[in-house]
Amino acid sequence: GEFPEKLAIVFGTESSGCTQEMLTAADKRVYLPLSGFADSLNLSVAAAMVIQMLFFMEPSLEGEISQKEKDELRALWYKSLARNAKEEKKYAEILASKDFPRPFGDMRRAGEHREGWAQKKVVKKNQARYEMLAEELGEDANKNLVK
Repeated sequence: GEFPEKLAIVFGTESSGCTQEMLTAADKRVYLPLSGFADSLNLSVAAAMVIQMLFFMEPSLEGEISQKEKDELRALWYKSLARNAKEEKKYAEILASKDFPRPFGDMRRAGEHREGWAQKKVVKKNQARYEMLAEELGEDANKNLVK
């Protein structure tokens, strides 16, 4: 379908949702169905999912920004970052030189650091549970359990 010229997306709280005023004013309501044990999503996750879906549905929503607009936004942003006169001078020099930091590439941790950390007692407890379930399941343990 066609997207309106103006669009407001309102997200409600986990416990009580949106206000009645917002619900009454809404042209459309969206529900994100969940499966498994979760009964709600973190607000930032829900917002990211909805916004990404809007971009999939209508790629032109991403818009375009001119170099002049980028420079103006960067100048405003750098000014707001400065906490003192020394930093204001530093950011002004960066803006004048146009030697801006490059965007990060892959922000993920290196492969050897991707494993989660848990206390030793938690690891032992989980290992004991795994072994107990593996014993109960017998031959099917490797198919049904994720270690």
